[in-house]
Amino acid sequence: MRKKSTFSLELVISIWLFFSISCTRHHISQAKPINYLHLQDRLFVNHHVDKACYAFIDKTFYLMHKSENAIYIYKQGQLWNIIGGPGFGESNFRRLTDINLGADGTLYALDSSERSLKKFDRTGKYQGQVLLTGTTKPSHFAISSTGGIFIYDNYLKEIAFFDYFSLNVKYTFGKFQIESCDELYLIGDFINIYSKPSNSTTIFFVNGLYENSYQGKMLVDSYHNLYLIAEKSIIEHFSQKQLINLQNDHHQQIDKNSYIELLNFDKDFLLINHNQEIQVYRLIYTS
Repeated sequence: MRKKSTFSLELVISIWLFFSISCTRHHISQAKPINYLHLQDRLFVNHHVDKACYAFIDKTFYLMHKSENAIYIYKQGQLWNIIGGPGFGESNFRRLTDINLGADGTLYALDSSERSLKKFDRTGKYQGQVLLTGTTKPSHFAISSTGGIFIYDNYLKEIAFFDYFSLNVKYTFGKFQIESCDELYLIGDFINIYSKPSNSTTIFFVNGLYENSYQGKMLVDSYHNLYLIAEKSIIEHFSQKQLINLQNDHHQQIDKNSYIELLNFDKDFLLINHNQEIQVYRLIYTS
């Protein structure tokens, strides 16, 4: 078994407290400053991870491996199950492109080729699927707390909001505004779309209205803080613009040559891959 590192992430996620997003412009959450990051959990893995989800109720990690069309499930630090793999069975995937957890703990996995969301319980048992009729090439999605699904269609280059029960498209947005979608995060009232080719982020309100665009991977959270996600080192030149570097509660130093990758950002939590250690951080806001 690999020896666990005592390293804890400190200064890699840089927060630019830039409250340019008005609270009165739309009926959205009130702004709240960030205080620090708390390391909630960690997991060592020896395989590639494209995206991760974490269930806090039973400390379960769900790790997506696109090239294998597989999802690895870890419970209490041990590999519990592997679901998927190439094939045509109900638990297989032809082209796995995204995963997310529902509010009830259901694991949703997007099969782009089949244009469906497959559902699994906490142990990885197949529970059914949601057919995404009306889409052409769905590649990313997010589950809304209000009972809907946001789907990015890589062919139409737009996002469609589906009613979860009727599966009717309620509205679409983002056409001619989104160059490409390599990562999609629904954080509170905001849809964050990151494009790797242009290294830029486009942000929309959940009602489809355009909010802003930024250079780099700049995400906005539920309380209107902007997060500049920097790999390997801190972006020092933002310091004159009220950039603060968050520390976790252990206040340890960071190795600037280390590798950092964002795996997920979900409301008050973020998941990071630091040199094959999956770290779960809780964002602690000022009261």
